[in-house]
Amino acid sequence: MAYIPSLTSRVDNKVFDFFNRLHPLFW
Repeated sequence: MAYIPSLTSRVDNKVFDFFNRLHPLFW
């Protein structure tokens, strides 16, 4: 996976943003 750091970073950012949007619902 080290050969696609940009893709992994993009996916992580999307997941992070997704949970940030759901944050008020769970907390």
